[in-house]
Amino acid sequence: MGTVMPVALAALAVNEAHLSEGFDRFQIAVVVLLLLLVPLQWYSVLGPFGVFLGPDGVRDRQPFGSIFVPWEAVPAAEPTSSGVKLRIVHPELVMRRGFRPGTTVRTGADRGFTAWAINLYAARPDYRRAIGTNDGLLELKSD
Repeated sequence: MGTVMPVALAALAVNEAHLSEGFDRFQIAVVVLLLLLVPLQWYSVLGPFGVFLGPDGVRDRQPFGSIFVPWEAVPAAEPTSSGVKLRIVHPELVMRRGFRPGTTVRTGADRGFTAWAINLYAARPDYRRAIGTNDGLLELKSD
């Protein structure tokens, strides 16, 4: 939709210019702005973004920045209306890149499940080695 809309608006502007005396400057400005935003939209859609749990910690990659929180720095997580809030006890261990304020991570998965998994891995270091494996999934299902 975001890709088709600027093309449709450009076609509409050309059609209106053909039927009347010229281009509407505001409409052309909107089309140019939308066309400039299309690559950013595709980058955010196709890029490796989101929340990743790994043996070393929680990584949240977004188009404008990322945050990495090692397991030693986050003893608990709680679901919120906009994502999962990480409670950080050792902020000096947290690594940020780009523009990435706050400690709330957004996820496409169930926020309650994501918070539960983060709490489990923070409390049980023996489970961390199997994150992302079939054995790790079986351990999660048994808990």
